[in-house]
Amino acid sequence: MLLLLLALFFTTVQPAQAEGLDGFIITVKTYRAPSQTGEKSTQFTIPTTGSGYNYNVDCNYDGVNEFTAQTGDVTCDYSGLGGKGIYTIRIIDNTGLGTGFPRIYFNGGEDHPYNSEFPDNN
Repeated sequence: MLLLLLALFFTTVQPAQAEGLDGFIITVKTYRAPSQTGEKSTQFTIPTTGSGYNYNVDCNYDGVNEFTAQTGDVTCDYSGLGGKGIYTIRIIDNTGLGTGFPRIYFNGGEDHPYNSEFPDNN
């Protein structure tokens, strides 16, 4: 038990690597504690780190890509789609090789997925 605790203590956090996927789905909550200004968010940001990105985003999983050929962070805005709530986002490879979204990195920020499903090879 002590060895397991020590191993967990000395483990470093690394970005998740996604290799060879056509895409994946995450479910997000846009309602969280009010920000310092007192407003609740109606947005969710897909964070990226490093290079190698070329992906599309379907912010409300309706089959329509709101963003295409993205190379960095993307923010889905739900103010026109019902505001704060729970939404399903599909992140899709745009390279045709399954390499367009190499990693996702949530570094303790406010935005993080509620649920995720890998892979999404549709």
